[in-house]
Amino acid sequence: MPQRNRMSVLVRLETAESPEVLLETLREALAWLGGDELGPVFVSWVSEVLMPLRFPDADRTPFEDLQEGVTMLAERAKEWTEQWFAEGRESGQRDMAVRMAVRMARLKFGERAAERLSPLLERISDPAALAEVGDGVIQCRDGEELLARAEAAAGSGNGSQDT
Repeated sequence: MPQRNRMSVLVRLETAESPEVLLETLREALAWLGGDELGPVFVSWVSEVLMPLRFPDADRTPFEDLQEGVTMLAERAKEWTEQWFAEGRESGQRDMAVRMAVRMARLKFGERAAERLSPLLERISDPAALAEVGDGVIQCRDGEELLARAEAAAGSGNGSQDT
């Protein structure tokens, strides 16, 4: 059977000749399972079911330590994933707002104003300040007024990424 196959891992775990071989097989499986949700299940099954049946007198501490580590890693991986999705959504929304403001400025005030606006918007991290500049595309009479508003937002403590 192939090495990186869940069924072959089960067979290798069940036929391990010693607790050390069992632990090594489990570690190898976890290395390729990575953040797979089955990782903690494998560790728990080996520690709580297979070890007591196959090697009742063996020290289970390495398996329990591994189980704690895998559980902690699984929790962290979940937190990281949630954080990455949140950051991706935030970044995607911000990028879309910047592109939309530049596009509207190009339509209303021309290419030169849009080109000057884009780097100013990149310096604004505060979503409310970015929205105010976007509103300025509609409210301002000309490109210079819009650019002045964007410069003020980019240079202020609330809108600047330098804070």
